[in-house]
Amino acid sequence: MNQPNKNVEEILFSHFDQIKHYLFGFVKDEETAKDLAQDVFLKALAKVKPEASKPEIKSFLYTIARNHAINYLNKTKRTSDIENENLVLESTEEADDLKSQIQKVLESLPPNYRKVLELKDFENYSYKKIAEIFGISESALTSLLNRARREFKKQFLFSIAPRWAVTVSEESKNQDLLEKLHPFAPQEDFWNYLNKKIIEYFSSVYEKWDDIKDEFLKKEVISGLLGQLNLNGQEKVLDVGCGVGKFLTEITKQEISFGIDLNNDLLFEAKKRSNQKSLFICGEMERLPFDSGKFNLLFCNLALHHAKNPLETLNEFQRVLEPNGRLVILDFVKHKKPDLWDKMRNIWLGFAPDDLVKHLKKMKMTNFKTFISEEVNNYPKIFWIICSKKS
Repeated sequence: MNQPNKNVEEILFSHFDQIKHYLFGFVKDEETAKDLAQDVFLKALAKVKPEASKPEIKSFLYTIARNHAINYLNKTKRTSDIENENLVLESTEEADDLKSQIQKVLESLPPNYRKVLELKDFENYSYKKIAEIFGISESALTSLLNRARREFKKQFLFSIAPRWAVTVSEESKNQDLLEKLHPFAPQEDFWNYLNKKIIEYFSSVYEKWDDIKDEFLKKEVISGLLGQLNLNGQEKVLDVGCGVGKFLTEITKQEISFGIDLNNDLLFEAKKRSNQKSLFICGEMERLPFDSGKFNLLFCNLALHHAKNPLETLNEFQRVLEPNGRLVILDFVKHKKPDLWDKMRNIWLGFAPDDLVKHLKKMKMTNFKTFISEEVNNYPKIFWIICSKKS
């Protein structure tokens, strides 16, 4: 076995704390995360190539860590005890199972779309037979079927997204039909697809994002929020979903602060715009690569609706706050505007502030302040919540 050179070892162990907290996001236990991190580094030391670059080593570490965490969870058969009932979309609340959900979406489609899908994908009629029924050519039928499937996929996304992880495992009998009518299978591919689309969207619009945001988020809402916070410039700030870092740069005065986002294009722009007191990191909000109790102010500004599991994400926010540290959430109030997927790649169609407050209280958060704006330009209402972690 080749022994890693000293430089490689230094690079590896410089990431130990980050890997440990990345693993904590999976196992939710400090000691277990530490043990797993040690295993990860032993494996990495044995397998890393001496000539590997720093980015290659980091990527290699996270790959090993993720696989090791998944193997550990599979062995322990651990499941989350967090309930999502208060946050799921109304359409999924009404559905008993995947089959009834598919039927509900079909019924919402134009009659010709619904009929062609039923004949081809449910009853397996031939193209020739369906073309005769519709009185059109087979080439015209192909075009109609493609349009119908695209529309179904678009509507189905919003009806099933928040419960995908549960539904896909419980309804395996519908898997063949699902693969025909929906592009996201299995579960991980679904969330990878959504994250990819979110990243692509914001990479394409970040230069005009401020103008887009002005359409629905009035400056008075932000100024009112900041007025409630009474910032003194000494805060240790984390901005989750920081984008190009404009908000973080504006509020950071003295202390070094952090921004985290999944989009490297936006982070590159953030670093160019930075006032040198902000550090920007690529990472997931569900598994923050920071020590517990590191920050005394955490902002989640129009980002929670992109989270895979909003409640687990809130728990992670609480973890990295120090006692008496403040959490600030700004997002859309729960709504029925699925076109926001096209406009802003929103996975969750907003949240009921009362439901979030209820969950945050269970997390030992206190000192709540809330605000709900008026609807602007036919966009959903905006809310913000300020609360603090009990000492």
